[in-house]
Amino acid sequence: MNMEVPSFKGCPRLPAIYFDLKLSLESVDLCEKIPNYITANYQENGANFSSECEQINHLREHAINCSIDESSVRCLKRYFCQLQLLRNRFPMLPDTECCVRFTWEDGFQKDESTCNDIRFEEASILYNIGAIYSRLGANETRKTHESLKNACTYFRYAAACFEKLRDQYTPYSVDFTPALLTCQVDILLGQAHEAVLEKSFLDQRPHSVNAHVAMKISDYYQMALLNLMKTEIASIVSKRFRVG
Repeated sequence: MNMEVPSFKGCPRLPAIYFDLKLSLESVDLCEKIPNYITANYQENGANFSSECEQINHLREHAINCSIDESSVRCLKRYFCQLQLLRNRFPMLPDTECCVRFTWEDGFQKDESTCNDIRFEEASILYNIGAIYSRLGANETRKTHESLKNACTYFRYAAACFEKLRDQYTPYSVDFTPALLTCQVDILLGQAHEAVLEKSFLDQRPHSVNAHVAMKISDYYQMALLNLMKTEIASIVSKRFRVG
């Protein structure tokens, strides 16, 4: 978890928080067992699909070595969709014919977690999509209407990723702890509403409108704080929280 402090004239502004990417330090052959499975179960020569296997492994290499930009988000989304296709077509859950061993560092304490479940890979990629969106939002200057709109959009997209991760995936590692993901969602939605409030100031909207948005911001941060005060969550994030 990081904070980036942009300049803001005329009105106090809280620093924007973004989240670190998870890292995968091991090379993985996603299709190591798939050709043999195709040959045994589909009456086709699995070796004929070597080109497709090479392409998806190449896509993974790009996905785990991504930068902080829109093109990386598109790459991660393509890879995420390919993982879901693989899971639907081949037995890649734990202890099945085509399972693969995945190892990822968590996004806070940098401890490694390993699982032979393709859903762990999906969850890690989804987390990184959210992390990149959070950084893109934090990188916005928020000095213009367009930048405020972009910041709000990025923070909402990031929140949606962490919410989906919390609701649809198993907590394979500590950074997938539901209460922590809920905290991240609340922080990101609070920041999205901050961008709305700043734009409302620029548009000279009525004070009643600004007060309503400000109350929503306060609600999100109070909910985030309640989760951060939990011992199990504080112990996860404390070592990784810093001001940049």
